[in-house]
Amino acid sequence: MNRLIRVKSGGFRVGPRLRGGDWLEVDIQSLKQEGFSFIVSLLTAEENQELDLVHEASLAIDQKLQF
Repeated sequence: MNRLIRVKSGGFRVGPRLRGGDWLEVDIQSLKQEGFSFIVSLLTAEENQELDLVHEASLAIDQKLQF
């Protein structure tokens, strides 16, 4: 699922989770290049571990994205 929703001051996208592991940093850099300013994750800590996304917040912050 990848859906872009426009609102008065901008927009947001609802999409699949980022790929974990070695792909995580690449995916976060891509979001930054596409013009995103923040990432919201609804995964639990256990799900983050299972999907190898434990560094998602720190990598997002490194790219100047709010998490």
